Amino acid sequence: MNAQQRNKTEPPPSEDTLRVSGVTTARYTAADRARAQPRFLFLWRPVLAVVDGLGWLFAHAGGLVALAVLAAAAFLSRAILPPYLAHYALKDEVAEIGRMPTRDDEEVRERLRTAIRRRKLESYIPEDAFTVTLVGNQRRVAARYTVPIELLGRRHDLVFSIDLDQWVAIQEAPRFAR
Repeated sequence: MNAQQRNKTEPPPSEDTLRVSGVTTARYTAADRARAQPRFLFLWRPVLAVVDGLGWLFAHAGGLVALAVLAAAAFLSRAILPPYLAHYALKDEVAEIGRMPTRDDEEVRERLRTAIRRRKLESYIPEDAFTVTLVGNQRRVAARYTVPIELLGRRHDLVFSIDLDQWVAIQEAPRFAR
């Protein structure tokens, strides 16, 4: 294929391609190159730098967003997680106390107060918050309380409730015939 056929079928090589290969073009003069330079180039350089920086940001945005989400989750869990852990631990202990084989509801309430003190929740749960009822062999223990937390400088109340129905195995005292 000769040069004329190549020029008809393919676009001519760019000036950068010719410069890299060491070929200079005599077609363009210095005046042509000066006219081709955009005016006020010094104003465009900061804009191009910002656009280039945004390109880097968009290319790495997935990692930055994931890092931001991870940091937000760590911050929120520091404030929210301890009250939830304390609530679920108390709920497990209340279930154990509710299965206690006794008919005396006041004894159950006293053990509930001890569990609240052990978990250091007495400032959030008042003494009369728990209702304990025994009907047949079913004991119902219910309570509702709030725990205030600080998030981003604002106070929020976390509302917790415990509502358990437990089967209780109460043995009657044996009756002896005379």
